Amino acid sequence: MRPATADTTGLPEWTLHEIVRRIPGAREVLLGHGLDLCCGGELPLREAARLHGLDLGALIEALPGAPARDPGAPGA
Repeated sequence: MRPATADTTGLPEWTLHEIVRRIPGAREVLLGHGLDLCCGGELPLREAARLHGLDLGALIEALPGAPARDPGAPGA
């Protein structure tokens, strides 16, 4: 069972630093996907995913408490 869904409105536009501050456990997920929290922490999630060739929908779904992916949603 997934944990309760966090308020992730606008999540693709949050910076990596903001995600780490607002979502407990997100740091490990981002680092596990190769996303840099040092210099790259100021990038929005959408941009960081694009630069690293990551699927944005899958990355969001991997974050603790994030909503499950809607298969019909753009970028899913």
